[in-house]
Amino acid sequence: MVPLLEIAGLRKTFAASSIFGAGQRAIALDDVSLTVPPGGSVGLVGESGSGKSTLVRCVLGLERPDAGTIRFEGAPIGAQKGQIQPVFQNPASSLNPRRRVGAIIAEPLAVHTTMAAAERMAEVHRLLDRVALPRTFADRFPRQLSGGQCQRVSIARALALKPKLIVADEATS
Repeated sequence: MVPLLEIAGLRKTFAASSIFGAGQRAIALDDVSLTVPPGGSVGLVGESGSGKSTLVRCVLGLERPDAGTIRFEGAPIGAQKGQIQPVFQNPASSLNPRRRVGAIIAEPLAVHTTMAAAERMAEVHRLLDRVALPRTFADRFPRQLSGGQCQRVSIARALALKPKLIVADEATS
């Protein structure tokens, strides 16, 4: 069986601050390998600064690793359009404060599908139901929600395209 996600020998470094000296690199990830089977899950635990968020950013294609491979369903990461969706660490900062919740959740559907507006709104309501938020929240702005409610909006947005993999940075928040 082909793994859903397979990471092998991943390495990521960043330019270090001047405290380490000119030309030095700080190692964020060093020889990280893991496999997520279809239908499975993996939780990473570590102290602050241990590279968990860097790993998430590499899987999402937001950072390019220095070495190693990331494969999704056996293929190199990158062409999976909508099949991998993120739930970021700070939900309030990942939601556009000028847009209503319904528009935020509907955006991936508008960009990646041919759904009509009425169809998208029906799907937004279904997603709000799924994350246990009232449908009336579609008309609210993120600033009108609690942190936990913003997190559920982020999860609804991540579920909108029915991805095969959801990558949650700080899943417990």
